Amino acid sequence: MLIQFKTANFKCFKDEVILSMRSSNYIKEYKDHNTFVATESLNLLKCAAIYGANASGKSKLIDAMGIMRTMMIKSSKESEATKPIAIYSHSLNAVSINEPTLFEIIFVYKNAKYRYGFEIDTLVRSEWLYYTSTDKQRNAEIEVFYRDEQDFGKPDKLFKIGGEIAKKKMVSKNTLWLSAAAQWNDPLSQNILEWLAKFNILSGIGTTYEGFTIKQSQKSELIKQQILKILQDADLGIKNFRVEEVDFDNLPTNMPENLKTFLLKNKEKVVGSVKTIHQGYDEFNIPISEVYFDMNDDESAGTKKYFALSGPILETLENGGVLIVDELESQLHPLLTLKIIALFNSPQNKNNAQLVFTTHDTNLLNNSLRRDQIWFTEKKHYGAATLYSLSDFMPRNDESLSKNYLSGKYGAVPYLGDFELLSEQLKPIVL
Repeated sequence: MLIQFKTANFKCFKDEVILSMRSSNYIKEYKDHNTFVATESLNLLKCAAIYGANASGKSKLIDAMGIMRTMMIKSSKESEATKPIAIYSHSLNAVSINEPTLFEIIFVYKNAKYRYGFEIDTLVRSEWLYYTSTDKQRNAEIEVFYRDEQDFGKPDKLFKIGGEIAKKKMVSKNTLWLSAAAQWNDPLSQNILEWLAKFNILSGIGTTYEGFTIKQSQKSELIKQQILKILQDADLGIKNFRVEEVDFDNLPTNMPENLKTFLLKNKEKVVGSVKTIHQGYDEFNIPISEVYFDMNDDESAGTKKYFALSGPILETLENGGVLIVDELESQLHPLLTLKIIALFNSPQNKNNAQLVFTTHDTNLLNNSLRRDQIWFTEKKHYGAATLYSLSDFMPRNDESLSKNYLSGKYGAVPYLGDFELLSEQLKPIVL
């Protein structure tokens, strides 16, 4: 369960920004639907929506989460061990461009709360991990380790293997200690990466994750029926679908040999094509035979995206994970976007799955979201962005949030120039 994500000096974010999933005790609306009890002293939100003008930092916040996740998983891989870390510093300020970037995440997993973070430039400048047992209400936070460049200090006994590999100088300057310890089967580190496997990030533009949904549908008939149900409920006209497997024994004779060799070596990664099944009718609109559509060639962009999203959505709900989606509403009808959000905010979300998404859909502001579930990014003076919550404005329950937002009351909207002047310049010259 995600509690908080923090970053500083990351691309457009010069100063520290914090996205918090803690629910406010002062907001009572949708309490039984949109929040859940994570521990005796901690209530969390099931969803968070992030609004803002174009180029205000919404996608960059998602990028920050993705980069932190990737580093935690891959920084100790042999292919990464000798590479300098990429620079992510805010480049519009002469001071910040030479300072490290900070990432920190706080989450609850298996009766424990973790606070993990690091600072990087081309090297790992600092790294820390704190642990709190959630079995007891007043349990103190334990410092598991604190790293200052290559000074690893004395880690807690919870990080025994991590301490051993540090003594043997097996953690390089550009490798995260946590990632290296996980490679050596450190139980605490592996536990954290196990949670991270449930923390998934998608772009709402495109359908590159369609393969995941296809693979999920092939795991069992139950999962396929769940995906089909979510498609049918969306009124897409789809009766059923099937996956056409790749016939590796009969690949086209004119296929280049290097491509054929690659496919044969990576059979488990190759997914088949999807055929959707629709009802066909005769001239009197009486149902006759079924008609097969190719997902890529015949279905709309919105249908393709929704199908691709269905797998990650259902898996997150099933496993109680966290799904991050940039531009969730892209290519989807507003009512369909509302239904996706409702799946997470529903009392039926028994596993406390969480959804964090960026959006421009103001229709959502007055529909089933609490004020502490709504966040804004805004580009301030000198090119630096900030992140803040709608709850900071303490709006009344009867306010039209969408109207106020579009009027600029909460900021995070573009300040547009005079487009009429541009229209005058583009008028055709009449001879």
